[in-house]
Amino acid sequence: MNQKLLIRIITALVLLAIVIPVISFGGIAVEILGCIIGVLCVKELLNMAKKPVLSIEGILSSIAVIAMIWPFWQNFGPLATLTGASVFYFALLGIFAFTVVASDEFNVIHAGFLTLIVYYVGTGLSAMVASRAEYPIIIVFGIVVAVATDTGAFFAGSILGKTFPAKMAPKISPNKTIVGAIGGIILALVVVLIMNIFIQPVYAFNRDLIQLIIYVVILSFVGQFGDLFESGMKRYFKVKDSSNLLPGHGGVLDRMDSLLFIFPLMHIFNLF
Repeated sequence: MNQKLLIRIITALVLLAIVIPVISFGGIAVEILGCIIGVLCVKELLNMAKKPVLSIEGILSSIAVIAMIWPFWQNFGPLATLTGASVFYFALLGIFAFTVVASDEFNVIHAGFLTLIVYYVGTGLSAMVASRAEYPIIIVFGIVVAVATDTGAFFAGSILGKTFPAKMAPKISPNKTIVGAIGGIILALVVVLIMNIFIQPVYAFNRDLIQLIIYVVILSFVGQFGDLFESGMKRYFKVKDSSNLLPGHGGVLDRMDSLLFIFPLMHIFNLF
């Protein structure tokens, strides 16, 4: 077996060993994991942009993301009156204030980038955490669509990419082909249909099978767009991976890019 593939598989198994118990337990475990992932994503995005993570603006960005995912301070006496929205607002206000008090080194472009980070990471992860609040199958469904799409796109692109070389977005990600994208959608459909035989997510979503198939196609496509969005940022900042935290996979953001787009759309579709 190829050594890189072996490392990739081992890392995936370690991640599964962490994620499966957390999803099974639910509640505070999912919320804490969501916050940890959120802070790591913020760190990786700041590193890509060569911005200091342990700075006031970096810390405020992390606080704003945590406020969107899980306002944990509501469990502690006097702080219980603080809502996630209020902390989120004051964190962003602090970021904007830096364009005034530190205008020589921090301008509106920097503030805009941090605001994008906060909404990009916070919206996706808050939706993911909220999806587990109802049924475990809902968050599992979103993850399965993303992983199956990524796997199908990889193998379809590797096997058929030379025969059908048309690219999805050659200037952003020259290795991603249209045939790979189609392969990703097909595998996502196959896996969800098999999943439906044993677990039947149609009941959790209160949808019929045809509706579920339509959702899978849309979510798979949008997840791949999320992948391209992150690829565009990496290309802009001239980095290969968001970090090297996960051997064989790159960074946390490299694993979360499609999920950050899939879960908010699932919420818009009223799937949770």
